[in-house]
Amino acid sequence: MDRRRAVMAAGGLLAGLAAGAVGRASAATFPSRTMRLIVPFPPGGGTDLVARAIAEKISNRLGQRMIVDNKSGGLGAIAQRELAASPPDGHTLVMDSMAIVVFPHLMKTPLYDPVANLDAVARVSTFPFVIVVNPNVPVKNVRELVEYLRGNAAANVASAGATTRLAAELFRLDANVGMTFVSYRGGAPTMVAMISGESQVYFGDIPTVINHVRSGRLRAIAVTSRERSAILPEVPTVAESGMPSYEFASWNGVYARSGTPPELLELLNREFIRAVREPDVVALLESVGSVPGHGSASEFGAFHRSQYAYWRDMVRRANMPHID
Repeated sequence: MDRRRAVMAAGGLLAGLAAGAVGRASAATFPSRTMRLIVPFPPGGGTDLVARAIAEKISNRLGQRMIVDNKSGGLGAIAQRELAASPPDGHTLVMDSMAIVVFPHLMKTPLYDPVANLDAVARVSTFPFVIVVNPNVPVKNVRELVEYLRGNAAANVASAGATTRLAAELFRLDANVGMTFVSYRGGAPTMVAMISGESQVYFGDIPTVINHVRSGRLRAIAVTSRERSAILPEVPTVAESGMPSYEFASWNGVYARSGTPPELLELLNREFIRAVREPDVVALLESVGSVPGHGSASEFGAFHRSQYAYWRDMVRRANMPHID
């Protein structure tokens, strides 16, 4: 190695050591001010409620307030702009659903890059969807649903957003059936359409449908996760009902701005995972059909990147329309 290369190598080593020292120092003094947890959904929804419960736990443990800041709209882009405008020091975070890795693939011009712009902190929860039908539909299990869809190409399958559509599209491709999608603006109008019979089939989150299932206004056919849901234990999974390759589970995760020191990411990861294991937070998650998350920041980062690639390919396979 000549002198010039030796100097360059030494410089790179020193820079790496300096960056590590800065990260360790940041973690040692963190947090130094109020923290902000941005939620790209309106107040009162499932993600918002869980975010507030977690923020309270972390505030108490770290001795600095963590406030929840709702920044809905723009397919998550408004929240992403808020995060991008903050320093990469861990004091500003975003808690989002799996939509964060789906929306960019549905935009003609993506408004953010969830891989390049974000550092993964923690997966805080995972939750299945449930397939429901209007009770007048002659379907009581997955096998009958497949037969019904094959024989009724005009049957309306309700969609209340990208993730509900994706759960249905995955089923359509696996079962090789036709579906006519009808889009609604949110869970409430979707339930009106399902109960009235305007639409016949829906793949949706458990909190949206559970009261209607229990009252008999809708019939639950199967849950979409690999295991049964604790909140609907009598409802089988799609996999155990004859489609072993089918699995769909949504999730909520926390992210920092890219460039946040790894030591801070792991510190934050430990705090979020500890918070979701608190008994009252576990009870809250279970009440909305979710299970607590797990894993390190680096493990969640690998999962996040794999999900981004998986749903990119899935959107292409399903030939889903752009939403902007």
